[in-house]
Amino acid sequence: MILNQPVLRLKAGDPLGAIEEYTRAIAVDPKHTRAHAMRGVAHTGCAYAKIGNGREHLRAAVQDLEKALELGGMEGDYRRNVQETLRAAREMLKDLGDE
Repeated sequence: MILNQPVLRLKAGDPLGAIEEYTRAIAVDPKHTRAHAMRGVAHTGCAYAKIGNGREHLRAAVQDLEKALELGGMEGDYRRNVQETLRAAREMLKDLGDE
């Protein structure tokens, strides 16, 4: 599955549109590691940009990033970046009083 459209939406500053695109990709292939990881990144971006409910975006980010790591298939820098984004999302939730 090609994920060009959601990447373009992210680059254009449309993380909500990217979330929708990644959600469609996951509906087609629930085990698509990259779609889960990138949807988590998009949710984190929404929280940073204060788009919508930051706490809900962070919770969704944690779920997606954990799922991506569970599914596997990531190596090297890509895996480390997903792990770091997950750590940051968890820290932000903790700062909001959400353990």
